[in-house]
Amino acid sequence: MSRTTVEMLRAYLMTASLLAMCMDGAIVTAALFFHVPDAIFEGSMFRLVALTMLVVHCGGKRLRSPVSLPERARWRLVNGCL
Repeated sequence: MSRTTVEMLRAYLMTASLLAMCMDGAIVTAALFFHVPDAIFEGSMFRLVALTMLVVHCGGKRLRSPVSLPERARWRLVNGCL
């Protein structure tokens, strides 16, 4: 696997893990403070919304990036920033 691919996968995994952490926080907050039943978080509609949020967030991060991921990985490799 090339270094660029590894950097790309690392960026997507970091984005997904941050989004998952935010979603977990929102679920805990909703369950504890707003007394939302647990059954809501087990349905297919919740899964569809969660998947949509993940796709939109990853796509938005990619579109907002001023430099493409291969260029950023190349810059890190040249400057020794890993």
